[in-house]
Amino acid sequence: MKENHASSYHITVQQKKIEDEVLFVGTAQEFPDVAVYEENFNDAYNSVIEVIESLKVAYAKHNREFPEPATLSNDVSGRVTLRMTKSIHRKAVLFAEQEGVSLNHFLTSIIAESVGEKSTKAPAPLVVTHLISAQTAIAKTTIGSQPLVVVGSIVQDTNAPFFRQ
Repeated sequence: MKENHASSYHITVQQKKIEDEVLFVGTAQEFPDVAVYEENFNDAYNSVIEVIESLKVAYAKHNREFPEPATLSNDVSGRVTLRMTKSIHRKAVLFAEQEGVSLNHFLTSIIAESVGEKSTKAPAPLVVTHLISAQTAIAKTTIGSQPLVVVGSIVQDTNAPFFRQ
């Protein structure tokens, strides 16, 4: 049996609010009963590594076979058929149109964010809500699902006006 380093296992660290406290929760796919709670990402990740290494020692001490890291199938095509209700489909189309992207791009972006990949979603547009003067405005946008209000300068480009913070 090949000796696997603890980092070979599928470790996930997620930031979660637990009882009014924001913590980083570290888990390992191969060990569903393992969960560590730390104040920052690195501590959570390192704690999961330490737990896996401790488990290796305990398994060896009791002459038990230690689980191998899970392997992912390499035969994926990148294509998925997705069934949903008409109402969800309609809402997804509306959201994609609001973002100015295709439905495929919109759904791919949501899935990418959910599995921890960098989003390929186009940035949300800035919408000017109040003109303070001819050169300054207040605009709003979103980052993820969080609304953001920005105050900045309106800059006239040769192609189109744009907003500079």
